[in-house]
Amino acid sequence: MKHIDVVAAVIVTENGILATQRSHGEFKDKWEFPGGKIEPGETPEQALKREIKEELDVDISIDSYIESVHYAYTDFEIKLYVFVCSVASGNITLKEHKSSEWLKTDELDSMEWLPADKVVLPALKRYFDNVTVDKKSLMPAYTYIEKGHFALTEKHVPHIVNPKDAIVRVTLGSICTSDLHIKHGSVPRAVPGITVGHEMVGVVEQVGSLVTNVKPGDRVTVNVETFCGECFFCRNGYVNNCEDPDGDWALGCRIDGGQTEYVRVPHADMGLNRIPDGVTLL
Repeated sequence: MKHIDVVAAVIVTENGILATQRSHGEFKDKWEFPGGKIEPGETPEQALKREIKEELDVDISIDSYIESVHYAYTDFEIKLYVFVCSVASGNITLKEHKSSEWLKTDELDSMEWLPADKVVLPALKRYFDNVTVDKKSLMPAYTYIEKGHFALTEKHVPHIVNPKDAIVRVTLGSICTSDLHIKHGSVPRAVPGITVGHEMVGVVEQVGSLVTNVKPGDRVTVNVETFCGECFFCRNGYVNNCEDPDGDWALGCRIDGGQTEYVRVPHADMGLNRIPDGVTLL
């Protein structure tokens, strides 16, 4: 059976969630999330941006990976990569579809979806039930200004930068003596301007497409050290010497940490630990 890798964009604006209606072919008049086939040499993210530009004449920002699903039609099977996206520039113009609708979350089940698109609805609902980061643009952050000086500043909410990233909503953070060492100037590698904090728990809000161990809505602890798991030191158990630019003690020292509302965690599969459902909140 022929196999095809495809992508779909769940585009969200103040109007709602975009659904588009097929204009021709076997599935004419069925509804779908816009997207298409991944061409040879493309990543799913590259394919998605190209397809949406071709179909809707807009540039998109990819906010979060949702999941990938396998679905077998009569004559072929697909692997569908699903992403939540926002419009970065342009106005949506239907170039290939018959029509479109803007839906609220509780209206998703009302449409006659393509079979594969229907499979992803539970994961989408779970995402929209938990996500809050897309409703904000700024947040307070406890920031290392210079030796002897921390201050509460306002920063932009972080976004996925690398497909191995996760965005975590911080529900509990702590102050470590290492934070005090930074304040006293005893950590030369600490970068002025970073948000401090490297000990925290929270809820996963968004993930990159290469994150497999956690999903939006999971409660997690964040490791003190981030590490790639691939370099010489990581492979030999010395993760505190990780050679990756975002490895070793990065959070709250060289990149923004967790004494704030949201934090970007690099290498999320290595840096996050899922809290079992039976463990209560503090």
